[in-house]
Amino acid sequence: MDALYASNSGEPTVSNFFSAQLLDHAMVRGLLGRCPCCGKGRMFGAFLKVKDHCEVCGEELHHHRADDFPAYVVILIVGHLLVPAVLSVETNFAPAYWVHLVLWLPLTLILTLGLLQPVKGAIVALQWHMGMHGFEEAKLARARGEAGRTRWESAEPAERGPDVHPRLGLTENNLLRLHT
Repeated sequence: MDALYASNSGEPTVSNFFSAQLLDHAMVRGLLGRCPCCGKGRMFGAFLKVKDHCEVCGEELHHHRADDFPAYVVILIVGHLLVPAVLSVETNFAPAYWVHLVLWLPLTLILTLGLLQPVKGAIVALQWHMGMHGFEEAKLARARGEAGRTRWESAEPAERGPDVHPRLGLTENNLLRLHT
């Protein structure tokens, strides 16, 4: 925890080493489709649908704005992997066009679909780590040493209300609706 409080002014700041270490962990967790905060909860509820919050630590994930960026990154990766291979096969063997179609179309689809979710998870984890698009509160909580605490946990009980779940920020009625 000493690495968190690196400034002399008493303001919580994150040292470069600690910040880089957190980024590595967050990006790997994102690539694996796990919560960037705890690494235990699942980030995705469906193939590319990010859950609103982690079911394990309660970290809010609905702030992400990945938009089309994961698709662009996947196109860049797949293009850099396949274009040299296609050119090499064409120049060395000159197969018929149907061989290219049978060989490269399935490979392109498999690589694209296989990389899309991990890349999106890594981008959401990067946004979480950098405090972008509504993740500022989570970044400040990490700097204060309160990683994994949501705004509902930090709030006084009077601010939450008597029937609000401390981790999820949902009322008892909303929790019952989620479980049915």
